[in-house]
Amino acid sequence: MAKEILVIPNIPAPMVMDQWLVFGLDLSLSRTGWSALHVKKTSDQTEAKFLKIGSIKPESTKAPVWVRSKLIAKGLMDTLLTPAVRKILNTPNTGVLFVFEASTPKNDFLNGISQVVRSEFFTDHALVSYMENTPDKGDMHTCNSPECCSVDAKYIYTLLVNASTLRNMMHLTQRGVKNKKENIARAYDFLKKDEFPEVDSDACDAVLLAMVGRYVCSIFTGFPNEVPGVFLDKLCDSKQEIKGKGRNQHTITKGILYRPEYFYAHQNQKRTLLLKDASQPVKKLQKIWFEV
Repeated sequence: MAKEILVIPNIPAPMVMDQWLVFGLDLSLSRTGWSALHVKKTSDQTEAKFLKIGSIKPESTKAPVWVRSKLIAKGLMDTLLTPAVRKILNTPNTGVLFVFEASTPKNDFLNGISQVVRSEFFTDHALVSYMENTPDKGDMHTCNSPECCSVDAKYIYTLLVNASTLRNMMHLTQRGVKNKKENIARAYDFLKKDEFPEVDSDACDAVLLAMVGRYVCSIFTGFPNEVPGVFLDKLCDSKQEIKGKGRNQHTITKGILYRPEYFYAHQNQKRTLLLKDASQPVKKLQKIWFEV
């Protein structure tokens, strides 16, 4: 059993961001839900507007999993990274946040499509160009003054949300068939029916994931007062716990924004591989470097 050792309520300091692009993605080989949300800072609050919502699936299920995953990834890029969205990407002080459902370790299909989709997204020219112009401020840089950051600050983050955590934050209680109806109804709490009249059972989860991202943007834009209490608790709870025993013992922080496996930045970095060439009569491993 985990042992609680420390409680420090803590809201991360704001970043120098005027706007965010949030992509909510409910990945699935059968049908992937997607949404694009634009969050913009005004003088005393943030405003959010959904740009696109929908779902996508391969016409045929006969292709190998990796082929279907790549097809979905290409479809998502073509659908989400429209000229209008790419124009926002090129605007100074813009952050990008991808929000996915965290997959269980043994779910090979979801883990597979997740890896392919992310790999495909981060070979896209617009995002590669964006990251190449991102200031190197560390994995999770925040600051308290505009002088701290570049005037053209750009950051790309990924946020992973467990299904149970999402249900808790969204006050979802139904199971089975009723679950999807409840999720669609909840999604329309954040949407106008006349703008998006056909939100299906996959797109609705993408909307809910994007809304978690929307509240993350409120926090990092300096308006945590906009965030409902249950979201603030799950995102910023800094209670620490000791887990595991012996060599496996480690301390975790409960809030999602403090868990590097659930919330992390994307930056191009030089990374090292160790190569063993069997044709060479030496045991020493050769170092090779790649930009990833």
